[in-house]
Amino acid sequence: LIVQFSNYAAIPEIYKNIFYGLLILTWLALVIMKYSTWLRTLKKIDSKYTLKRALKEFLTQKVIHVLLPLTFIVIFLVIYLLRSDAYRFIVPTASIGSGLIYNFLGSMTDIKQYLITGYWFLITGILIVAFSVIPIPIALAISIGCGHILLAAISHKEE
Repeated sequence: LIVQFSNYAAIPEIYKNIFYGLLILTWLALVIMKYSTWLRTLKKIDSKYTLKRALKEFLTQKVIHVLLPLTFIVIFLVIYLLRSDAYRFIVPTASIGSGLIYNFLGSMTDIKQYLITGYWFLITGILIVAFSVIPIPIALAISIGCGHILLAAISHKEE
């Protein structure tokens, strides 16, 4: 859209809303898919496990007090960067924030796939900032896209 309208501010609001709506729907679909995968894995351990029970056991006060502020900070920074026309830093911000969350989850659950993916996000996010000449779509593909492909590949290998 930026190529077609020459800059972000020139994009009609309806297109932005449609894009962000589709982005949120895609994210929700991925979350649901991930939770269903977790639930299948949990049921192999104990057939009485439900997603609600697993979340209740995992989301303790300590975990919530780490994940919630980190998530809000990343969301705030992305919105701030959008409003400041600093689009170049949105991908590394999302990547570094995701890396911190994945590393935390990997550390709490001893799931090495999350740690590996978390470090991928952190390293690529830092490299994108360091080499800011990387075009945004390529940065997104390398950092977050390849990071999730890496997670899927190493998770599939472990099964």
